[in-house]
This record gives sequence, C-alpha cells and structure tokens, in this order.
Amino acid sequence: MVLIDTVYQRVLALANKEQRGYITPQDFNLFANLAQMEIFEQYFYDLNQFSRIHGNDTVYSDMVSLLEEKIQMFEEYMTPADTNSFIDAADSTSKTYLLDTFPLIDVYRFDQLHLHGKRVEILNNKDFNRFSRFNTNEAPLYKATTDRPVATISKSSTDTEFRQISLSHAGALAISYIRVPARVNWGFTAIGTDSFYDPTISNNFELHESEQAELTYRILVLAGVSIQKQDVTQVAAGMQGAAVQQEKK
Repeated sequence: MVLIDTVYQRVLALANKEQRGYITPQDFNLFANLAQMEIFEQYFYDLNQFSRIHGNDTVYSDMVSLLEEKIQMFEEYMTPADTNSFIDAADSTSKTYLLDTFPLIDVYRFDQLHLHGKRVEILNNKDFNRFSRFNTNEAPLYKATTDRPVATISKSSTDTEFRQISLSHAGALAISYIRVPARVNWGFTAIGTDSFYDPTISNNFELHESEQAELTYRILVLAGVSIQKQDVTQVAAGMQGAAVQQEKK
C-alpha cells in the first residue's frame, strides 16, 4: 500500500517548486487514479515480456517473481451460490451462473475456473457453442466432458452491468480472478481557500510500496500537461526515464 497523502505532498512540492503551478485535490485524484491503473495494467505486459526470459536463482532480482508478487494482492476467489444461478433451458445438466456480485468494472480478468475440482477451459462464445455438449454434430472428439468442461463468459442477458458464466456441465463452480485496484481519493476538509487532509474520507493506493516513486512521476507528467507547464512534464519524464533505465540494468 502507498499512502496517498505522501504522494500528494511530493507531487505538490515538485510542481510548486519555482512557482510552476498548483494542483487541486480534485485534479490530483483524477490523475492519481489514472496513474494507478496505468501501472497496474503495465504489470501484465511486463510479466508477458519477462516470462520469455530465463530467470535466475536470486529471487529478489527475478522480475517475474517480483511482478507476480505485485499482482498477487489483487487475486480474489469465490464460489457463486446456487441462488445466483439458473438452469439453462437448452440442457438441464448445464448451468449458467449470473454473477450479480461481479459488476463489470470490478473484474480485470478471470484467472481460472474449476468445476468439481476440474480445470475449466474458457472459450469465446463461438467456440463454446461448437465444443460444448449441446452441439451433437460438430467435432465429437473435442466435445466437452465432465473431465474436460468448458465455459464462456459474457455480459448478462438480463442485466448488462454484470457478467454471466455459461458452463457445459452443471456443478459446484470455483472462480479465481484479478480485480482492479480500488479507486484512490485524497479526502480533504476545506477551510477558506485551504484544503486540509482528512484521512477518514481518504483511500490509499493499493499498489505495491515500491511504486511510490513511479506514481509520483506519472502524476507529475499528467499535472504538467493540465497546468500547461512543460518544465514540470519534462522533469517528471526525466525522473521516470532514469527509473526505467535502473530497472533494466
């Protein structure tokens, strides 16, 4: 976790140096959430890149291990209750779970599905219709079985705010997924023209502690564009570039 007030004070100190400009709490919160999401999404691109490189015996310098540690705090697990499901009319032995506890905005990606302990292969709608056991005319050797179930994930047909999981077979479903970071907020109390930090209505960054500097750089870049101060953007970009070069050494 990274304390939002620490980042805010650092951003203000760098932006206000030599009277470069002031960043309002409202603007900071907007930039902070954007920066947090950019860093979070970069984890997965970096993980894909470093996964292609053979690791080393030193855990602390293995980038794959470090990235997996950063992502791990966003891993969640759940088992949908039967009250949140309904039988698919096409086959009474299949099931579609309406994930009414999964607003679309909260789920970044589904990781794994298990049905009675069996790993479920997640397919797109087209392939699910081809290889699920409903279709008796196509690719019989590839049809889903109780030992090799398949599923597809789509928006709910009844409420587009949520998702639904259609399974080739009925059974107890277990879901592991990656959620998005919670929104951050530098809460404050206004007294006159001054804003005073209020931790009781604030939300900190959920990112790994090591991202404190990266958050500062990214927010400064966004703030420099907003207040039309090119020197702020240049300073932040230079600091960020130096940090990236250090990571690649």
